[in-house]
Amino acid sequence: MNEQELEDKIWDKIPPAEVGTGIHKTGIWQAVGGHKQTCFDKIEEMHKRGDLKKLGLEGTKMMFGRIDAANKAQFEYGFTFQVKMLESTRIILKGLKEKPFNEKMGKRLFNLKNQKPRTKIIKRNLENMGFYYNGLLLFICRANLQRSLGLISKSVAEQRIAKCENALQTHFKELFSDHPRDSEAIKLWLSEQTFEIERFKI
Repeated sequence: MNEQELEDKIWDKIPPAEVGTGIHKTGIWQAVGGHKQTCFDKIEEMHKRGDLKKLGLEGTKMMFGRIDAANKAQFEYGFTFQVKMLESTRIILKGLKEKPFNEKMGKRLFNLKNQKPRTKIIKRNLENMGFYYNGLLLFICRANLQRSLGLISKSVAEQRIAKCENALQTHFKELFSDHPRDSEAIKLWLSEQTFEIERFKI
């Protein structure tokens, strides 16, 4: 099966989170079939982007539930998760001894052109940030589609979109405040990256 077929099967086999009874990774893989590690990796990817929720341990196994994104409580869970992960990447980056970028800042743009993240750890953290603010952009797209389909009201959609936009603005404001001398280099580096919003369920 291809990646989309795998994702669809995982989605179909996992009960809604609000039911309170989930299913663990091995149970999902046994129901779905295919390559075990590929299935596990897809489950983690779906959790990271807010499609699945960890319901807690049952014995030694983590149970997963499917998130109904139109549901207010489930939206809040996914939104809070993305914001917390963004905060954790900022904390890690701020705690590193090295400055994010190599050269001393200059006022002219050409002094910034060749700057790259100073270490692989810094680069990985910046890329991880991209994954999680892409998650918030996904929530904005989802809210627009849900509004268009009449699944949520216009006012609810606007509230969710504003909440995500404010979270992104706060994230970047704090990131640049943590690294004032590197803020222009961070902006330039981010502007040169290619980001994509993952496939998602409405």
